[in-house]
Amino acid sequence: PFTVAALYGTVKYKSYLSQGSSRSIANLHIFRFMWFRFSHERYYYGLILLLRNFLLSIVPIFATYDPVVQIGCMTLLLLGFATIQSYMRPWRVGDANIFDTWTTNVIVSLLVVGAMASDLQEYTESLKYIAIIGMVAFAVLVYGVVIYLGIVFCGKHRFAYDYFLCHHKAHAGAQARLLKVLLQSKGARQVFIDSDNLHDLDTLFDTVKFKVRVLLVYLTSSVLTRPWCAGEIFSACKCKVTMVTVRTPDFVEPSLQMLENIEQMLDESACKLADYKISYDDITKAYHQLLGLGVRSVQLETKTNGVHRFRRLASAIVAEKESVVAGSASLPSPWLVKQLGLVVISVDAEDNEAVAAADILSTYLMLLVQHESEREICRLCDYEEDLETQQWLVLKSCALVVILSKNTLQTRSQVE
Repeated sequence: PFTVAALYGTVKYKSYLSQGSSRSIANLHIFRFMWFRFSHERYYYGLILLLRNFLLSIVPIFATYDPVVQIGCMTLLLLGFATIQSYMRPWRVGDANIFDTWTTNVIVSLLVVGAMASDLQEYTESLKYIAIIGMVAFAVLVYGVVIYLGIVFCGKHRFAYDYFLCHHKAHAGAQARLLKVLLQSKGARQVFIDSDNLHDLDTLFDTVKFKVRVLLVYLTSSVLTRPWCAGEIFSACKCKVTMVTVRTPDFVEPSLQMLENIEQMLDESACKLADYKISYDDITKAYHQLLGLGVRSVQLETKTNGVHRFRRLASAIVAEKESVVAGSASLPSPWLVKQLGLVVISVDAEDNEAVAAADILSTYLMLLVQHESEREICRLCDYEEDLETQQWLVLKSCALVVILSKNTLQTRSQVE
């Protein structure tokens, strides 16, 4: 039953993460023991650990009176899973990956020393079988490495990331984070954000060239002035990586004159593109291609209420039809407010970054309040503006959270 429950929780992880309801947050907390030790990309590694431990535990059962088989099988299992662990690097803390590999090597060494100190002459038949199995396993490993390197160097490997989010963190950090979660909930295997993969910054452009299926450029007011973004776009154009642009309301397409004087447009105070052998002409050509008709463009609909606009955006990016009319939800009922208690989040509904931050904050708040009592989180920006009902909800709520942004308390609904 435990294994079945662990498998079920792991399979449902992405759907729990994307729904954001109180029930899904509670389920995330229930299965937290399976995930919290691992990075978000390797959330499923708990199942691999369960499989390893199960296989190791049954070795002494089917080979009770044959130490050769026990030592050989346990050594092969430990080395096999150590190889998987070294490749995946699943632990959330980087040093834990090194410690895990070191611990496995110590255990294998103890097994080898124990075998050397044992009298195994009467198990010559078993020694032959174990030697054959070991040689076959080694041959398969070598063959697999050769095939893998061949696939990688031929450029026919499976992409490590379905989407690479190219964005300006100062203006769209929360939006990119929310969009990543929504894309993964719609089937994207991996979504790359540089803030999640800081150890890869030195090879950022190579990641775009060889490991990314789609470069998703999140166009805000200053994104095209950032040298890292410019380098990512050029790398995608050079290697013919598919590009998709997301146009936000504050993005203004640069004029032809600005593109011709690209050195004045770019802010290279933090990074010099010339150090990576990327010229200004290269960037100009890449920007022309990015903004041309050959690249699919998706518009962020600001008329859609709250976080629903990002859900529609994610559906548009993956070319999925929206089955439910976004923004049609109603406000929580007075009975729900009275029975469960309500935490209300007020935010400038016109500020996309603040709206995305409100959704992320509500997820974390739900995790916190689940420890104490059953509560509901209400983001007022997600619903149709009914000022009278909203005012009543604020008065009856147990807590009001106001997210401060550029135009906070300048809209009528927030002030009232």
